[in-house]
Amino acid sequence: MLTNDDLKKLQSTISKENNNLESKLRGTIKKENDGLESKLRNVIREETDTIESKLRGAVREEVDDLETKLRGVISEVVDKRAEETELKMEHRFNAVDKRFDTVDKHFEKMEKQMEQDREDWSGFFNEAGIFFDEVRNKLVKRIKKLEDNQRISKN
Repeated sequence: MLTNDDLKKLQSTISKENNNLESKLRGTIKKENDGLESKLRNVIREETDTIESKLRGAVREEVDDLETKLRGVISEVVDKRAEETELKMEHRFNAVDKRFDTVDKHFEKMEKQMEQDREDWSGFFNEAGIFFDEVRNKLVKRIKKLEDNQRISKN
């Protein structure tokens, strides 16, 4: 049979073994926890990297799509402004062209009027020339008559 001392020794040994086992278990649990924690960190890091990569890709795609749409909108706006500017320029050109047409018509009227005036003055001077020729002829005849009359009277 076991004595009290034997039981105390046994209890002390069990307690020491229990403490040793508990200490070893804590160490093993700590190592396992550290390993699991490290693995978990690695998994989280990998998942984070994967998510970030996917997110970057999605953002890149969205930015590319927006850039394409924006280029399209800019092209439309530029084309529309170019068309508007072209129409304005054409309108201004037409307005200037009309003004030149008006000026041309005015000059044509002036040229016609100058030609008419030239014809009128030419006719006037022709008639005046004929009139003065007739008057001169009459005067020449009168002068001759007078000279003839004077000669006759002197003689």
